[in-house]
Amino acid sequence: VRDLVAPGAGGLDGAAGMLLPGDGTLLVASGETDSVLRFDLETGAPLGAFVAPGSGGLVGPYGLARGPRGTYFVTSSDNQVMEYDASGAFVRIFVDASDNGGLESPRDIIFTSAITPAAPAAPAPERFLVASEMTSEILEFDPHRGAFRQVFNIGTLNGKLERPWGLELGRDGEIYLSARKFGDGPPVAASHLTDPRIWQYQTRTGLLLRPYIQRDDSRLPDPVGFAFMPGDETDCNFNQIIDSCDIASG
Repeated sequence: VRDLVAPGAGGLDGAAGMLLPGDGTLLVASGETDSVLRFDLETGAPLGAFVAPGSGGLVGPYGLARGPRGTYFVTSSDNQVMEYDASGAFVRIFVDASDNGGLESPRDIIFTSAITPAAPAAPAPERFLVASEMTSEILEFDPHRGAFRQVFNIGTLNGKLERPWGLELGRDGEIYLSARKFGDGPPVAASHLTDPRIWQYQTRTGLLLRPYIQRDDSRLPDPVGFAFMPGDETDCNFNQIIDSCDIASG
């Protein structure tokens, strides 16, 4: 459609994670300036820094998330996660390097609620999840205190989960994860072997449900960020199959 934010606008350098706070602005992590910048969502005009350069020790931010109490969370490339208030002022180091579960190169972050559409009768723990790129894990932390809990993902498809990056909640309430490869490696000859690019995990348990998008037929060599289109009323049971197809298949 258009370039929303012009190259270098507002000092943007190394654009990374983005977040819509719901006030008509767009927040963008500026990795090379150690800051989070605000832009007008309609015009793309720079509105200044939301998180000032280096605030609280922030360095190389990537992932952005809004927490359940209205504060904002930003990953720092020194393997920590910082918390800021609604004005962008530093609150605290939320995930500290001394208790980060081995977090290395944090990417996307996400909060999950206790109730999901996929399992309304079986509440899951509230979770704060971080994609740990260089350890090929999704790490879980206490969503209120930031203390390390556990490795969230159960299942790597025999080690094929590499460089996890983007995290999203699907309309079905499950966790979806994009992952990159450390290298191309030898060609895969057998067509039935999987080479996932988007993975689906159960929010309640962390179990690997399935490789969601395969590389061979997806044209996604190195997926990073992704998002789900806004839903409508054509998928009432949230299984990502259009209801008319569900009905036609019985």
